[in-house]
Amino acid sequence: MKEYIVRRLAQGILLIFVVTILVFSLIHLMPGDPVSLVSGNKVSEEKIAEMREKWNLDKPIYMQYIIWLKNFLMGDFGTSIRTKQSVKTMIAQRIMYTFKLVGTAILIQFALAVPLGLLAAYKRDTIIDKGLIIVTSIFNAIPRFWA
Repeated sequence: MKEYIVRRLAQGILLIFVVTILVFSLIHLMPGDPVSLVSGNKVSEEKIAEMREKWNLDKPIYMQYIIWLKNFLMGDFGTSIRTKQSVKTMIAQRIMYTFKLVGTAILIQFALAVPLGLLAAYKRDTIIDKGLIIVTSIFNAIPRFWA
C-alpha cells in the first residue's frame, strides 16, 4: 500500500511538472509581447529593455521557466500587471470567498444527493430509480460551466 501511495504521489508531481511546462510554453507561443502590451507605443527602447530585464524576458525560455518555478515554489507568484498588487495578496484576499462558495455547493450537493440516493436504493428497479438515473446522467453530461 505504501508503494502504491508513493507511486501515485510521484505520478502526480510529474503530471504537475509536465502541465506547468506545457502551459508556460503555450503562453510563450501566444502572439504579442507582454512588455509591448503593458507599455504601449509611447515608451522608449531603454524602458522596454529595463522591463524585459526586470521580468527576465531577456533570458532563454528554459531559464525563464526555471526562475518562474523557483519563485513559485518559494511562494512568490509575482505582481499583477493590471492592479500592480502582489498576486499572493490578491489570492489571500479572495480565498475565503472561494471556500464559502465551495462549502455551500458541497452542502447543497450532499443535501440533495444523499436523500435521492437513499430513495433510489429503497425504490430499486422502479420508475423512480430509473428516473433518478436518467436525471443524474443528464446532469453529469452537462458541462460544469453550464450547470
